[in-house]
Amino acid sequence: MNIVRPALRKFKPEPRTQALYLPENLQLADLEALVGKKDAPFAAYFIHRIIWGKVWRQDDHNGFTWLKNAYLRSIIPWRALYRITNTLLDAKVVLTDGYWIVGEKSKGYKLGPSYEGVKTVRVPCPSGKVATKLRAIKTEAFQNIRLDVHQFLLAKLQEVEIDILEARTIINAIPSGLQDIYSLRVESVANKEIEFSYCRYGRVHTNLTNLPSALRPALRYKGRQLVSIDIRNSQPLFLCPLLISARKGNKTAKFQTFKRTLNPYSFFASDEYRHALETEEEVTLVVPSP
Repeated sequence: MNIVRPALRKFKPEPRTQALYLPENLQLADLEALVGKKDAPFAAYFIHRIIWGKVWRQDDHNGFTWLKNAYLRSIIPWRALYRITNTLLDAKVVLTDGYWIVGEKSKGYKLGPSYEGVKTVRVPCPSGKVATKLRAIKTEAFQNIRLDVHQFLLAKLQEVEIDILEARTIINAIPSGLQDIYSLRVESVANKEIEFSYCRYGRVHTNLTNLPSALRPALRYKGRQLVSIDIRNSQPLFLCPLLISARKGNKTAKFQTFKRTLNPYSFFASDEYRHALETEEEVTLVVPSP
């Protein structure tokens, strides 16, 4: 049996303005007064990361977004990061949980009392240098995606749109405490601010998987409304080897366990598995070990 692999296109960033999210009552001029004109764009990005973590449910149960220093330093020079963090903490613009655990958690931050709960606004990135770094980091991360299934999903995700008017109607009907966060999630989809990551098991996390179910009826693909079907305990990936085996006339498939540190998607994309299909060897169904 010949395996025909679809031609997949690499991620290409669209020439759109890089943007940050800030509290409505904290603008660039305010940050310049606090940290100076040179460091203000970096301070804006620092605050944006706190808000972005909350928007996409990356904050903990106390509302702190864990910010890894190594990632922050890819955008903010380390000396500037030290100055900015101390100044924002002293001014109560941000608060911190004050601790980290090596290999487990980074130090957590959240907005101070004067800015927590304030409406968030989207503003153009105030620094071309910061915008270029942000675009380069995301482009590199997406271009390093290797599995066909992940490339396919990323390509399709770039084509998804959202009906803003319908989304706003839905948001107006939900509790006021969630309206700002839901609005930001809608805005990120509308502006193609794509979030795409996957865990060590190959499970994908995107703007859509993290989008509240109430907002999903507003999604569109090539102008058409999407339909959501959720089948309990469904594993299409594991079903495919069984179907292939059945087409070959096999009544059963061989089962093989894998350690939880391994990725089943990588196994099914491997040369070993493709060789088994091409040579009509017994199909292996991989199941997780306890």
